Amino acid sequence: MSFVTDAKRLFGTTDLYEILNLKGSKLKRKDYSQAEIKRAFFKLSLQFHPDRCSDEVETTAKFQILNHAYAVLSDKQKRAIYDEMGITDDTGVYTDDVDWLTKWRMMFKKITKEDIDNFIRKFRDSGEERDAIKEAYIKYKGDMGRILNDVIGVTYEDEGRLHKVISDMIGSGELKATRYFVSEPDKRKGKRRKAARREAEVCFALFSLITKKM
Repeated sequence: MSFVTDAKRLFGTTDLYEILNLKGSKLKRKDYSQAEIKRAFFKLSLQFHPDRCSDEVETTAKFQILNHAYAVLSDKQKRAIYDEMGITDDTGVYTDDVDWLTKWRMMFKKITKEDIDNFIRKFRDSGEERDAIKEAYIKYKGDMGRILNDVIGVTYEDEGRLHKVISDMIGSGELKATRYFVSEPDKRKGKRRKAARREAEVCFALFSLITKKM
């Protein structure tokens, strides 16, 4: 098993910062604190946690890659070498012999609905959420449905709030108005709300299953 091969196949990059969704120039990357790196790793590892996904083989591979990236960037000496050379050694880190799931559970306490609610409450209306909304708007060219799916912790009930945030950024010249955002048909909005209600029911059932396993 090769980190380079698997990272390119599953994440489209071998850059450890990009894998953890920590973006920026080389100078910016050096400014990321250990707390920020750990938080980024935690967010992504929840998405690919083996207890949450049905595709066990691919999920395990993604989980291992995330852990490998974190193992390097959370170690001061290894991170310094990586920042300088841009290379990482697979030996002793990226291997099937490591029980990553057990290691993850030792690093983070049991996740409860209260933990998730608290995280979303702090994220809501924060500068971090604003940046996420802006990034999603640019990425999806103003497609509100895809923006709502991309930003952490929002539902169709937040659509009006996100719409105002984006409109304010357009008004200030920070973003450019797009056809998708300005001229979305009401029929499409209605379909999105119906789909969101169905998804909420599925998510509730999935969360109940996850919390029973943890």
